[in-house]
Amino acid sequence: MLHATGQAVVSCCGITLPALDITEAEDADEHHQLTVERVEDELFVTLHHPMEKNHYISFLAYLTGDKLQLVKLYPEGDASARFSLQGAGVLYFYCNCHGLMKAPDFRTATRHTSPQKIHLREPDEGDREQVMAYREEFLAINSRMDGTSALDKYADFDAWLAQLRKLKDPATTPAGLVPATEYLALDEHEHLVGMTNLRHRLNDYLLTYGGHIGYSVRPSERQNGYATQMLRLTLEKAKERGIEKVRICCDHYNVASAKTIRANGGVLEDKQFDSSDGTLTQRYWIQNK
Repeated sequence: MLHATGQAVVSCCGITLPALDITEAEDADEHHQLTVERVEDELFVTLHHPMEKNHYISFLAYLTGDKLQLVKLYPEGDASARFSLQGAGVLYFYCNCHGLMKAPDFRTATRHTSPQKIHLREPDEGDREQVMAYREEFLAINSRMDGTSALDKYADFDAWLAQLRKLKDPATTPAGLVPATEYLALDEHEHLVGMTNLRHRLNDYLLTYGGHIGYSVRPSERQNGYATQMLRLTLEKAKERGIEKVRICCDHYNVASAKTIRANGGVLEDKQFDSSDGTLTQRYWIQNK
């Protein structure tokens, strides 16, 4: 991606490359709308766009004067990025189907929604309809369901609930897994907005790539501040179990999760490559005393 203040000619192998037309995102369809949040000296940018193999955002870029910050994105990941705020700038993004787009003034794109208070409780038989609707919402957009105890693999709610009860008791936890407790995150109207899973201890894989806590926010409830509340409440559950040092992990491209972890006191230790899924994992510790 090149930016020039005047006329520029760029060639490759003797062939002059034409400039790309730039579409204004404010004139685009609903898939090319974005949310920008400023936190101190950083911008957190999220595009409300599918990230499928045949239709995805390949990069987000923030141009300020002669400095360009560019974040490469990948199918099935999140269309989000974090940029250092270095004065007034312009946001660009590239859709593999619709080309290069320029975002409107990010000050008008910023959205702040006051989230409702949420609480956690373990699921029971009365949650069948809400839980299965939650599952279908994720499956409809082919999104990962972290922190749900593999709900995506259970078309039968009763079988999923039975598995949760096995996992909670060390005596009945299946071999290769660790004891864990599943929680529903519910708003003031008992509407299911997220799910979180607390592992009571770590095995080698969880220490390296998974952590003590996994969580997900319902797609229709994202960008409302629920993830930060969910993690804080799950940390309280961990403290009740005597877990004073909590491992939290997220994929390197998952800017939203990194922001949530840092907001709850997470300190980045390092990054590890997970050969099982080809991703780079950021590993954090939270002192939970």
